[in-house]
Amino acid sequence: MLHHHNDINWPCELSIETKQQLLSIASTTSNISQLGIPPYSSTFKGIAYVKKGVGYLSMLNYEFNSSYGLIIGKNDWIGAVSIGDFDTSMAKAEEVEAMDIVFFEQQKVELLAKKNHEIYQWLFAITKAFSKKWANHLSYQNCNSALRVLYTLTEVATYSSLDQNGNPCIKASQKQIGDICIVSRSRVNETIQKYKRLTYIDSTRECIHVLNFGALFLEAKHYGFEPIT
Repeated sequence: MLHHHNDINWPCELSIETKQQLLSIASTTSNISQLGIPPYSSTFKGIAYVKKGVGYLSMLNYEFNSSYGLIIGKNDWIGAVSIGDFDTSMAKAEEVEAMDIVFFEQQKVELLAKKNHEIYQWLFAITKAFSKKWANHLSYQNCNSALRVLYTLTEVATYSSLDQNGNPCIKASQKQIGDICIVSRSRVNETIQKYKRLTYIDSTRECIHVLNFGALFLEAKHYGFEPIT
């Protein structure tokens, strides 16, 4: 067994026995590409729990142009739709900040579910939580580019580690931010410079420091963004 069940933020109430059964089939990785989602596309087969770090997922069209990125980070669960016949071959993933991931292989989950129906409760809870993230993802797709960059900054900041002053430190590059929200790098830079002038953020070569997260989030709400909770 790789973990104690108290080390995991479970998505729903489960018996200790079920948690132990799940952890008995779990493996760990620090590289999101090891889950079967390399930089362009592959097949994601299993459930992943993010213990640490930040990344993003995109669904590619058949011309391999990615859609808006769905940001994932600490305590997120992904992959419930891969249990069964759902096609995840057009998924793209990229790491933003070093990740620690617990992985539950599809075949092992399906075998366990045949013996323990509480596994379906676990899968349903993961799907429900992920659906809310996807709804937020869709809700800002058609917003203007400034709001898309602003939303991406606030969303990544909620998952990012803190700098020595206790401020979120976004380690995503301007290119990655642009990839996540499908905005040109120049537009990303323009937006960042705007919020630097307002002293909401600062930037170094290593990361974007969010100096006033509350003000940045209120700015996003001013533009009309209302996250689905």
